[in-house]
Amino acid sequence: MRGYILGVALIVATLIWFGCDDDSTLGPDPGPKQNDTLPDLSVTPMENAEAEVAALILSRKLVAPVPLYNRIKLDLETIRDEYSDSIPAVSITVAPPWILSALSLELDTALFNDTTSDAYRRFDSLSSLFGIVEFESSLYQKQYFYLRLEGRLHPVRLVEVYAAAGIEGILCMATTGFRTDWPEVYMKMDADEIKYFFRDAWEDCPSGCIHEEFYYVNSKQGRYTYIGSFKPNYHDPVTVAPPWYDTALTARREHAYSVVWWPDSVIYWP
Repeated sequence: MRGYILGVALIVATLIWFGCDDDSTLGPDPGPKQNDTLPDLSVTPMENAEAEVAALILSRKLVAPVPLYNRIKLDLETIRDEYSDSIPAVSITVAPPWILSALSLELDTALFNDTTSDAYRRFDSLSSLFGIVEFESSLYQKQYFYLRLEGRLHPVRLVEVYAAAGIEGILCMATTGFRTDWPEVYMKMDADEIKYFFRDAWEDCPSGCIHEEFYYVNSKQGRYTYIGSFKPNYHDPVTVAPPWYDTALTARREHAYSVVWWPDSVIYWP
């Protein structure tokens, strides 16, 4: 059973190999030069990886905003200092639902036949702006590539950056990652308030945790308040959920389904 689950995870991690339209060879109109619109890439990677990941998830920016990163770093440190003894679940860490700074691509092999072509130079120039860590083709299908760049970058925004560049020869792109189930942290931000939902989960993880319990800690204006916990009982239809549980589920959906394909532009954000 476990071997089967791991096999499924590996298949999902390479979803890009399915569903690409071979006739879609061009992206949108190029628009402005990418190096004129990119944020400061020198700030990433930041010292605290967890806070940077959380800031990427909440902001949905290509690079985590430094003020939000600092806020979340302080929030998580304070919450764990205050509540770790009474609520062990606050030790659960924030994890991304995708592989950071990485894209799966299907490329027209003609793109690399002539390294002096405009398409090749534009692709190489754009990738070099970020810094290439890994760029490899599939062992069995040479038109499929895995691209990983430096820093911690939001992959959905990377898809948009490469699509906006209008590079002829990019047939299909997607974020990549493992779709499994485990204890996680979900967040919801509203103005100066951040809601942290620590979800403990157990039994039959990572294929699909059977049991779960949510712990909600609110951060607002420098104050940290433990609101309460809730353990769903799906076998008891009369179980009454607290008012904040719907917000926790919304935060969970936004966290779990932030996946994008191009050129189909299927973004699973509400």
